[in-house]
Amino acid sequence: MEFDFGLAGKNVLLYGGHSNIGRFATYGFAQCGAHVTIAARDMKSAQEVCDEALALGAASARCIKCDTTSYEETAAAADFALENTGRIDCVYHGVAWDQLDSFLDLPREYWDRLYEVNFKSVMNAWHYIIPKMIEAGGGNFVNVASVMGRQHATEEPVYGALKSAVIHLGQTIAIEHGKEHIRINFVAPGPTPPVDGRYTTGSPWAEFFKHPEAMEKFGQYSPMGQVGNPAECGYAAVYLGSEVTGRHLTGQIIGLDGGWYMPK
Repeated sequence: MEFDFGLAGKNVLLYGGHSNIGRFATYGFAQCGAHVTIAARDMKSAQEVCDEALALGAASARCIKCDTTSYEETAAAADFALENTGRIDCVYHGVAWDQLDSFLDLPREYWDRLYEVNFKSVMNAWHYIIPKMIEAGGGNFVNVASVMGRQHATEEPVYGALKSAVIHLGQTIAIEHGKEHIRINFVAPGPTPPVDGRYTTGSPWAEFFKHPEAMEKFGQYSPMGQVGNPAECGYAAVYLGSEVTGRHLTGQIIGLDGGWYMPK
């Protein structure tokens, strides 16, 4: 018997649904028969992922150009998605950017970009879309956090602090709006290299993970001695975004880090 996630015909907006982890989230929702809307800066990659989503069974697949650090563009993408069914059932937010360096060595000119991409962009989406979800009777968010937001690493101090902030604020909002049927959950990957060179425009990880010594180093952080696969994160997003499997989940974190961080 085939399992039904209950996502057929649901309306899913994916900020960054075209890149490394995000495209596998798009694929997962598409396989479940959802309407998918990708909000991205790279429209060429976004359209190619939309075409693939349709081939996988998406009810519809569209994309819109969006810089998520802009409140106005974030809102415009949400309004564009609302044209599908009149409501947004699930929002996937996987936009991120990092620069590896210790705190004192991290150039100050990166501070604002780290904040805007990793934290402000998420606040933009929550602030604009949550009222619309409340009006529609509910909805949920799946945010990509990071193992770095749950533990300390001297080479990613600001990125980790901002991912921790996303988790903290998201859980606080989940408490405040839970009775209005708003759910906010998180996928927290460890190192997750691209499976191929497609759709990674602007990402530092694609180039970084070409170095075998980096792969070996990050694999050692996991008790399982391995790094992640973006498809795993994509299916975790589907699990959290579904009202069949995620109905009673809010403020929760799926740590796809190979056991690097083990909470009680």
